Amino acid sequence: MARKAKELTAHSRQILDFLRSHEEPIPPTRAEIAVALHLHTSTVQNSLKQLQEFGYVTLLPRTSRGIVLTELGRS
Repeated sequence: MARKAKELTAHSRQILDFLRSHEEPIPPTRAEIAVALHLHTSTVQNSLKQLQEFGYVTLLPRTSRGIVLTELGRS
């Protein structure tokens, strides 16, 4: 079955839910997300890129905890 243009993958949705519940006081690292959700770090990275493309997160370069939920990502 083909995916709709703006539909998140199951992993992206899972990571978004995780980020919403673990944003404070500091966001998790990509490695922490991978361990917590039993995913490969490349899967986490690809899903984070998708979340950024769709406007749910902003990824800050050169920082291990550089994942910031946008207003859309928080809702």
